[in-house]
Amino acid sequence: FFKTKLRQNHHDLKTKFRSKSKCKHNSKTDGFIKKYLKNYQSTNNNVKDSVLMDMRRVVFVSLNGLYNSWKKCPIHVLYTSILLLPLKKDWIYNPSKYKTQLTPKVAESKPFMELLRWKDSQNLIFYMLDEHGPKVETEDDVFISPFWLKLSTHLETLYDNIHQIKYKKLIFDNKYWENRKKTQYKFNTNYESIIAELYFVTMKFDTMREIIFAANPSLNPVAYYGQESNTFKKISESKLLRDDIFNEEGDQQTDSEDNANDEWHISPDYDPYDIDPNPFTDPL
Repeated sequence: FFKTKLRQNHHDLKTKFRSKSKCKHNSKTDGFIKKYLKNYQSTNNNVKDSVLMDMRRVVFVSLNGLYNSWKKCPIHVLYTSILLLPLKKDWIYNPSKYKTQLTPKVAESKPFMELLRWKDSQNLIFYMLDEHGPKVETEDDVFISPFWLKLSTHLETLYDNIHQIKYKKLIFDNKYWENRKKTQYKFNTNYESIIAELYFVTMKFDTMREIIFAANPSLNPVAYYGQESNTFKKISESKLLRDDIFNEEGDQQTDSEDNANDEWHISPDYDPYDIDPNPFTDPL
């Protein structure tokens, strides 16, 4: 009965998407999800029960991870997902103008640009590189980046399907993080990294995931769709970017060259995260 109910909910959700695509005021952006639904149905006829049973809203924290895995997302996952990406809003509306910042492969991917613009129409994409105002000092003398403040405020307006309430605001209390035991961290991070992330927006994946998950365990922060959250393997996002996107000519860089590169797409020190040996097998 439970599985049948889950599948019924999945069907209702797809019906909702179809009806929404008919709205004139949003017909252009909803055209993307209508097309995606058709393509997804033709290639993914059987949705696994484990996928249907996981009702957490997915939060993507990696541009490259999203780029390489979004076509594998079930329709309800893609529809409700939140994107935290190292981009500026102007870039996705003028990809040819900002090809260097986006990299050619991303900028020239029309479906991926359509995805980003559609998520922007939902107000579910957050641009880490946009100006969000001045930092704010908390009561315990910790400065918080306006990016995290904006995300926190927006989360309080979104519906938590699991608890059937709005999501909670993010935790900016210095004492909370300072007193947090190592065993209490779900991801591979620590107090110093958390404080640095809240102030500088360092874009370390596991640190961002910890900040999001600590306040709302009903959110599922991931670098890419399908990522298991309780396993850590030594693989850096910089290598993933180098192999899959940024080094189309096959040039190889050393680790020292990676660390010397402070452009937005490669942070100086990425946290390890788990990844399948060959997770992105489908051509994009």
